Amino acid sequence: MEARTGEVHVVPLRACVAREYALESPPSSSEKAPTLKPGTVFWVLAPIGEGYATVWLEDKLYVGEILCLDPTSKHEASCWAHIDDGDPPRAFERWRNHRWWVHVRTGKGLSGWVDNTEGVLTGFDACG
Repeated sequence: MEARTGEVHVVPLRACVAREYALESPPSSSEKAPTLKPGTVFWVLAPIGEGYATVWLEDKLYVGEILCLDPTSKHEASCWAHIDDGDPPRAFERWRNHRWWVHVRTGKGLSGWVDNTEGVLTGFDACG
């Protein structure tokens, strides 16, 4: 089986900066990432692992640590941001339900989209 391409479908999570925080540039970019000031609104897109996610700000993608956005977290005082939604637990749950679709082609030439959110198919991402 060969993976041809993939898509991650997300429900963006609106968040607001609580204390100054320096975002990181994605590996594919040489652009310097901004330092966010309190009150800045941004969107958290897809988780990328190890407590980080892609962040959308002013029409650009960055990387940010998002562990503290979990509304069940007990680390609120040390968090650099909070969910900016009327119902944070519900918003966080909607965001967590992203889907990873992989377009595959079999050895017999059949092709189609497979929901690989649970990681059943392996060897198709950057980690091998």
